[in-house]
Amino acid sequence: MDDFEEWLELILEAREIGLTVKEIEERSGANLRTIKRALKKMRSKVIDRTTGEIIEMVSEEEGKWHANLVDLDLVAEIMGTYGA
Repeated sequence: MDDFEEWLELILEAREIGLTVKEIEERSGANLRTIKRALKKMRSKVIDRTTGEIIEMVSEEEGKWHANLVDLDLVAEIMGTYGA
């Protein structure tokens, strides 16, 4: 299994049942501080300047993080990376 398949599996599991920060750390191999920072950004840092809508790419419930369904093309456009 390659890195993309492993990452996709992690995202799908996070979407369905949610993962704790510790589980994300164990499964991804990323640093705990990096994970917390990324989750914080994905939760509240993407704002559609046209509508003022805050796009939450993840949500947290009872200590478990879930990947939300979002329009990634819109997120890429807002972040200035669309088509890059």
